[in-house]
Parts: sequence; structure tokens; C-alpha cells
Amino acid sequence: MSFFQRFLYSILVMFLLTHFTLAVDPVVKRFSGYQEFLRGESKGIAVSSDGRLMLGPGRTIVLETDEPFIYSTVATPQGTIYIGTGNDGKVFRISDTGKKELAKLDEPGVYALALDSANRLYAGTAPEGKVYRISEDGKAEVFFDPEEKFIWDLVFDKNDNLYVATGTRGIVYKVDPAGKKTEFFDSDETHVVTLELDLEGNLLAGSAPEGLLYRISTQGDKKSFTLLDSDLEEMKAITVDRYGIIYAASLSGASRLTTVAETAAAGSGKEASQGKDNSGDEIKKVKTEPAGRLHVYRVERNGLVRTIYTSNTEIAFDIAVRSDGSIILATGNKGRIIALDTNGFKTLLMDTEEEQITRLFTSGSDLYAATSNLGKVLRIDQAPREKGEYLSEIIDAGATSLWGTISWTVRNPTRREGITLYTRSGNTKKPGDTWSAWSEAYTNPEGSQISSQASTYLQWKLSYAPEVRGSSLLADENSVDSVSVTYQQYNLPPRISSLTIHSNGIAFAKNQGSPPPAGGTYPGGPDGAHTLSLPENIRKLETPEQSAMARKVYIPAARSISWDAADPNQDDLTYSVLISRNSSPEWKLLEEGLTEKYYTIDGASFPDGDYKVKIIVSDLPANPKDSALTDELVSNTFRINNLAPVITWESSPGNGITAFSVTTSATRLFRVEYSIDSRHWSVVFPKDGITDSRSESYQVEVPPGTKSIQVRAIDDNGNIGSGSREIE
Repeated sequence: MSFFQRFLYSILVMFLLTHFTLAVDPVVKRFSGYQEFLRGESKGIAVSSDGRLMLGPGRTIVLETDEPFIYSTVATPQGTIYIGTGNDGKVFRISDTGKKELAKLDEPGVYALALDSANRLYAGTAPEGKVYRISEDGKAEVFFDPEEKFIWDLVFDKNDNLYVATGTRGIVYKVDPAGKKTEFFDSDETHVVTLELDLEGNLLAGSAPEGLLYRISTQGDKKSFTLLDSDLEEMKAITVDRYGIIYAASLSGASRLTTVAETAAAGSGKEASQGKDNSGDEIKKVKTEPAGRLHVYRVERNGLVRTIYTSNTEIAFDIAVRSDGSIILATGNKGRIIALDTNGFKTLLMDTEEEQITRLFTSGSDLYAATSNLGKVLRIDQAPREKGEYLSEIIDAGATSLWGTISWTVRNPTRREGITLYTRSGNTKKPGDTWSAWSEAYTNPEGSQISSQASTYLQWKLSYAPEVRGSSLLADENSVDSVSVTYQQYNLPPRISSLTIHSNGIAFAKNQGSPPPAGGTYPGGPDGAHTLSLPENIRKLETPEQSAMARKVYIPAARSISWDAADPNQDDLTYSVLISRNSSPEWKLLEEGLTEKYYTIDGASFPDGDYKVKIIVSDLPANPKDSALTDELVSNTFRINNLAPVITWESSPGNGITAFSVTTSATRLFRVEYSIDSRHWSVVFPKDGITDSRSESYQVEVPPGTKSIQVRAIDDNGNIGSGSREIE
């Protein structure tokens, strides 16, 4: 951040401190638990399933290939390691004599490597599937050339028979040491993607796209049996522990390695088979989806299957079993290595800079991981790193806030020094140059005042120094269980976003389901006799409407208002209602301290005329009186009209005609109806043919023998006037 930027930022903070008050209630943001800590970024920090941060295992880069992908690995008992890559079809060797590129094959992807009993190296390729035998000096010769496009995996049995997993017909081939091939197993799947031998020498095979796990006898009958039908797309990895228990990982919802190669093959042709750049570009364009699904299964020797781990955000490319019985998963999307102990508890061992961990393998007592994007080989150390850092997810305070204290809890502390925290703050969602620099170290776990500037966003960083390094991998001492940050928003004023004036006669009843308040009636009279005579907006109230706000009922002369309001600090709010006649500048208080967002005015208590209401909202319930803030909103003009239409009888022109006029006090006349001798009611139109003014004249033809005529008139506000006349 430049000097000028820092100067502007300090001016802004001073303005906020002097012009805004703090909201009354501080917020405590507590970070704890495995899932919450995973949302941060680990740099040498492991996360245990019970939600602890600790120094993770150290790592050493033993090979950087400059290739985008590492697809396959194999190691000899003597410690020599071979690496198969893409997109240039290269094979690398790591040995006591050094690291070198051993061979470059014609196909762009080396998806499988295997060693026979004499430690001779074999490589399977795609998208023009071939199996090569590679000599110590790097000379590659075609050992097996099937019709298949993809060679996904290779495994040798104790008699040096080579089993070859292929696609796109899902066939497993058996090739004897002399190179004679047979179709060993036809899976009826598109791909067989992974192979392994169990302790009895049976072949285990995983398929796609149905995600099946097969066991096929390698004896004469070649009998096959489906051990597991996953509900995911690809049975990606299989391993067997020393007790014969099978572990398998299936995945879906992501760009699988099979999809990568299929994409390359789709437009490759001859150039792809020769490893030209256009095929390489096709492979590089395939990116892992942001999320996938993962299931890890344990298959007992008696066939019992248990799901020991599931995830809707991770995918696993490989699986390994350690000597202590723990399971190690190589995952994609974020390049993480996850450990599962014998009780199913998970630990994030390592969060790498690469996008995918594609392979896990052992050489001697060492565990290795191969990465993609970019292709590297890492040795996982047996002891924790000397130091590590953890970056939290960003805290969003929702508004400019004053940061309080930061504290943390340490399990089994052996020393106070060595675990330090830092903070930085800013007003953009992502940290950048406009954020403050990292603070000085906080060293007191019981709580330190945060020195970062007031802002909307904050991030904290945890750092382990070498002096707190444990003696064993993932030591229990000095692990951080939780981190807490307190903050308090500057008080912001509430806002009224809308104000509605409801139709005349609508009233809000607080007690839902109860009869209308005293003096209230339902529209249309007690028996609904004149419901159809009322305007439509009042007619709809025949059955009281239930709502979250209140029940609506009809009360003559009532005028109701409702409004929407919110507070950016989520403070509790109260409301005041004021009224003013248009001819007067004075506002009169009707009600204060309301918590509901509605109010009904008793229009019968006000003279007819035009009025406005004002709503004032206050956050006083959540703030001291001298720092509470308000907002207000004034309504449009509305009319209070309580006088019923007046019916005036006029001189009749004779010939059985009765004449009268109707006049309203303030609003348009809505409808006029008449009844002869108290029988049914009929609508009558004014003499000019349209009811569109406050005064209209009417004539009604009276049949001979009529004794009386009744008239009722309704205005737009639902006021009803009536009259009758005897007929001589």
C-alpha cells in the first residue's frame, strides 16, 4: 500500500470513528472444527478430524518434471523410482545415480507402469494404446499392441503374466512373458481403469462408468464376481493391506483421468499418436471441476462392504495403506493428502500448491506423492515440518466494524512461545494492496487487542515456529483447537423501504382467528346481503385473510397502513406513526413504540379530508439513547371519508317515473341500486349513462300497484347511504 493510500485510509477511519457510533452488541466469530478449518488455506499445517491445527508432515521435492501431469509411478525394492507423465509421453527415473528422463514414447500419456520379477520396466500409453518394454538405457520396444485406444493399468502376477486394463471396450488382457495375449476378462463396461492382486493372487479390477469392483480368479476357470457396485461413476483406485482387506475409492462429478484421455483422442488422429503438440494442448485444456463426489470403501475378506469415508467436495485419484493401518488418500481440486485412521477419523495431512495429487507410492519405508498441474514427486517426511502457516477464511463483518480481541485455545501446551497469530483488514472481499499490512504478532492465547484498522473484512494467520515442533508426526501437544475474533459494527441507521396505504375499511386484527373488534363487521353486512354491491377490493374481505403480518377485517371508516423496514446491524426496531392534514404543517402522534409493521387509523375520529402519515423507525431498543439512529418516510395523500352518500327525492315527471339524485361528500359514487316493495335489488344507471362523478341524477320506472321504493348508494370508500319513498 502506497503512502497516499495509507493516508486516505487513515482519514476514512478517523471519519468513521468521529461520525459513527458503535452498535451495542459485539459479535464473537469462533473458528473450530474440521470442516470450518478446511475453508482456510494450510501451508504446512495439518487439520485433524476433531478440529485441531498442528504442524503437518514435512515434504521434500525429489523431482520436478516440467510436465503438466504425472499419471503413473512404480518403485523397485532397491529404491529406484519410475515416473510416467503427460503430455509428452515421457518416463523419468530417480535412483542413487541421479534423476533423468529415461524415455520419450510416441503417445502423449503414460498412464501405467509395472515391473516384472526381473525389475524390467513396462509402460502403458494412450490415446493409441500400446505396452512398451523399456530397457535400462531407455530403449523402448512395443511389447503388446492391442486394438484398444487406452491402456489404463498394468500388473504382473507371480509368474510374470502381465494383466492389461483397457478402454474403450473394457477388456482385461493377459500377456505371458513371451508376449502371447489372451482376452482374460470382458467387463461389459467401457473402461477398466485400475488393477490390483489380492493375497490369494486373484485379480481385482475397477471399472467406469458404472463404478464396479470385480474379483477375477487367475486360475483356469477365470471365474469373476462383482464385489461392489458403487453409485458413483469410476472405481478409481484399489489397494490391499497385509491382512487381505481391500480398500477402494470411487468418484464422480469431476473430470476423471479417463475423460482427459478421451478428450485428447477425440480430435487427435495420427498426430496424437505421434505425440504432437495439438494433442498435448487438448489434454491441458481438461480442467478438474470445482467439486466432485468421493466414496471410500473397505471390503472384508468375507465380502462385507463398509463405506468408511464420503465427500461431496473432493475426488481421490489414489489410495494407499500405511503399516499402522491408516489410509492415505490422494485428492484432486485442491491437491490435498488426507489420512483416515482405523476408526474412520480424518486428518488433512498436507495442502499442496498443485491442483491434484494423482499417485501415492512407497519406496522402502518412505511415502511418496506425485502431483499434477504441475508434475512433481514429493517425499512425505516421517516427522512434522519445522514451521508452518495457516490462513483463515475471510471474516465478513457485514459493515464497517471496530475489531476487538483475538484469542485461541491450545491443547496440551508444552510452551507458550512459538505459536503466534497475525491479522490484516480491508474493505474488499479479497485481500489486496488496499488491505492493511499484517499486524505485529499476537502471542497471548488468552486474548490480545487486534491492532488492524476498522473495516468490513478481516483475516487472521496462525504461525508455528520450529521450537513447538513435536517429536512425532501429528503430535497432540501444542495443537490449536479454536480461534475467536470479536468485533462490533459501527451503528448504521435503519431504513424504511416502502409504505402502503390500504383501501378504505381494511383493518388489521392482531388476534388471528378471533371475531372482528368491537364495532367491526364483515363486508356485506352480517349475512353478506350486499357483498356484491361493494367495490372489489372490499368484497375480497368477505373471508378474513390470514397473513404473517395480521388478519385483515372490514371496519367502516378504518384506514390502515403497513411498511417495510430493516436495519443493517440487525438491531431491534420500534416505530412511531404520525398524521397530518394536508392543510396543516403540524404532525400529530398517533402511536409510538410499535414493534409491528402495520397500524390501523380510526377514520371515524377524523373529519373528512385529505391526509398524510409519517413513519419514524428507530434502533433505540438496541442502542444507547444518545447513539440511536432513525429514519422516516411520508406517505402519499389519502382521503378519509366517513359521510354516507345523500339521496334526494325529486319531483317525478309522471307516467310511473320516480326521480332522485345522489351526492357524495368527497369521493366518486360507485353504484346505485333500488328495490320495489322490498323485493330484489336492481342496479340503476344515471341519466347520463355513466357513474363517474360525486353527484348523479336517476329515474326509475315504477310498475302500477307499487307501494314503495327503496334506494341505496355506495361510494368508492364503501360508505352506504339509503332512502325510501312511498308511492301514491
